Amino acid sequence: MITHKIKIFIKFMTLFTFLFALPFWLLISQRQDIRDSVQDALRAPDRVVLYSLEPTAPPSAPGARLNHFVIIGQKEIDKSQYTRVSYSILEQIPRWRFSIKTSSCLNSRQAVEIDSGEQKFDFLICYECRKIVVYENGKDLAGLEVSGEPSTLNRILAENGVPLSKSAPQPVHATSPE
Repeated sequence: MITHKIKIFIKFMTLFTFLFALPFWLLISQRQDIRDSVQDALRAPDRVVLYSLEPTAPPSAPGARLNHFVIIGQKEIDKSQYTRVSYSILEQIPRWRFSIKTSSCLNSRQAVEIDSGEQKFDFLICYECRKIVVYENGKDLAGLEVSGEPSTLNRILAENGVPLSKSAPQPVHATSPE
């Protein structure tokens, strides 16, 4: 015969599992789905555009925008250049740490737009605060912490005659200058 205290304990553990453990498991599962869908798009893109952005432009500044950043220039890139771009993003995926969707900085100077089937992913990259904010079909999908340097993306932009941001990055982490 089960005592009253044991019955209460079993009810508590059942409630705990449904209220706390299940949502946590679903969140982890969703994160893997995001990694998988982004990784699939990166591996089989139909179209890739590399953007140069100006993060310090005032809201009233004229010009086209990607999300809220002024576009300085853009270039649809070919397969050889895409290999370099995708590697600079793909190499980060195993280390992706989900974080808040935006950061105190998010001064994106580079962005990559990838069309794959019916999906469109925008990767707004900030090397100052070490974040990539990913949008899927215009909806905020994830905020990710990454490492790396902008040199590969800047080199491809420059090789294609796309101007780079003239605003100086402000290092957020002393160990991670741009």
